[in-house]
Amino acid sequence: FIGAFIAAGLVFGTYFDAINQFDHGVRQVTGIQATAGIFGTLPAQGVSQISLFFDQILSTAMLLIGICALSNKRNKLVANALIPLAVGFIIVAIGVAFGYNCGFPINPARDFGPRLFTLCVGYGSE
Repeated sequence: FIGAFIAAGLVFGTYFDAINQFDHGVRQVTGIQATAGIFGTLPAQGVSQISLFFDQILSTAMLLIGICALSNKRNKLVANALIPLAVGFIIVAIGVAFGYNCGFPINPARDFGPRLFTLCVGYGSE
């Protein structure tokens, strides 16, 4: 959490001039000149909360089913040495299939720090 918060601060500091040039100092979460998406994952505009909820339920279930299938000792789908690679492929596939709606927020610890940082620098609590 703290590392992600610090990293968001470093990105903000590094690109401060470019961000100001783009949004003219008006920090926006949504809209044409929104720049909050640089720091954390944000849902797509026009997607309902219920769709976002079921998107996360379905994608998390698919990830857990995939990991359980790969790690089951009675299931010899792939060699033990290749299980991390297979899990990586599952994560990429889920990200490609479901990433548009929610911005693919797979790790809350990585997402919460930057969101807190954007709140601190004036993006608001949207």
